[in-house]
Amino acid sequence: QNQITVSAVAFIIIWGLIFITFLSGVSNELSDYLFNTSDYSNLIILSSFWAFGLALCQMHYAYLINNEKLILYVLITLIQVFTNLSLSIYLVVYKRAGVEGVIIANTISNLAFGLISNIWILYINKSSISYKWLWKMLKFGFPTMIGVLLITSFDMIDRLFLNHYLGLRDLGLYAIGRKIVYII
Repeated sequence: QNQITVSAVAFIIIWGLIFITFLSGVSNELSDYLFNTSDYSNLIILSSFWAFGLALCQMHYAYLINNEKLILYVLITLIQVFTNLSLSIYLVVYKRAGVEGVIIANTISNLAFGLISNIWILYINKSSISYKWLWKMLKFGFPTMIGVLLITSFDMIDRLFLNHYLGLRDLGLYAIGRKIVYII
């Protein structure tokens, strides 16, 4: 089980780096296509780091639930939500960073919690990577990973659309609603 867990963390890191590299290469074109301007290319790249952090967080969520550490799972999730919400409020309200502030807050929160928790998982499981399991994960996960990454990306890009087409007021209402749903 330790080898499988360590290999799963390696799998997420490899896929995340491929995803970030790909989106970094096409962010200008994607921004031009979606918004008729390349002004959002840096936010698309930042969103790819957000998605990577989110994938890392999913690993520790699954690890804690599978190992029946539900109290720790709830505690970490509450701290992460509070951190994310606090950063979002600080960046949007006090620094007036707008949609970029929300994306930065989510990126910082997800990357910090994802990296720290996965380092903790690797430390606890102290095992080498199993290339056999990594290959099995790649064969099984490749088709679904592309779909999941695209869905996650478009889930994040919706904020850029709302900001671009409707403005910050509507985006703020949308963001508050999403936070409340996430907490529930």
